[in-house]
Amino acid sequence: MVKRALDIVIALLVLVVGLPVFLAIALYIAMRDGRPVVFTQTRIGRGGKQFTIYKFRTMTTDAEDRQHHLLHDNERTGPLFKVSNDPRITRSGRVLRRSSVDELPQFLNVLTGTMSVVGPRPALPAEVERFPNELRRREQMRPGITGLWQVDGRTDADFGKYTSLDLRYVDEWSLRLDLRTMLRTPGVMWRHARQRWDVHNPEPATTHPDPQEMPVPEAANGPRDDAEQLLAAPVLDTTDAARRLA
Repeated sequence: MVKRALDIVIALLVLVVGLPVFLAIALYIAMRDGRPVVFTQTRIGRGGKQFTIYKFRTMTTDAEDRQHHLLHDNERTGPLFKVSNDPRITRSGRVLRRSSVDELPQFLNVLTGTMSVVGPRPALPAEVERFPNELRRREQMRPGITGLWQVDGRTDADFGKYTSLDLRYVDEWSLRLDLRTMLRTPGVMWRHARQRWDVHNPEPATTHPDPQEMPVPEAANGPRDDAEQLLAAPVLDTTDAARRLA
């Protein structure tokens, strides 16, 4: 009951205070990539029940139909799917995903009770069908906007890590764990945004000329008379040097 009350308070706070941000993001998507600005998808929630998740649209409208063409580029193991340079991501979507603000509409899911602020990652029905029976214990909890997977394993491709983090949350859940996860989330989001920015906007390499490769002045490469050759060579016998100059 306390967890649910905390979810409602946080969701109302974000939705009310963040309303101008929501409107600005929706306008940005509409101007750059057109409608719809909100993406809906069926996910599996608490008790194995299906629900509709809300996100700001970051992909083309035919993204789900094109996914089977990208299966050979999948970077995750097991039932999970992830492609870093996914060609289905829109221009505005690349910006929104770097900061994870595309997830903000999910606070509507939190308010209606289909999700929690903290919990296991909301899985797709096709993913759940391939989950081992042990992992179905995750359905004892409402899926979350953030969670152990988002803060500890977000970039990990291993399905085993995904499984262990979800089951750890189910077995060790406490309000303290929820609060600690919430406090860690902004820092993780910031580091993730910085990493993605560095990948897409690398700094130009600074090159320093190799002294051995620097061009030699033309005069030094040209023919030299006897006197120049003599002065350039190590002189050990002064008598011999005088005789050659004469």
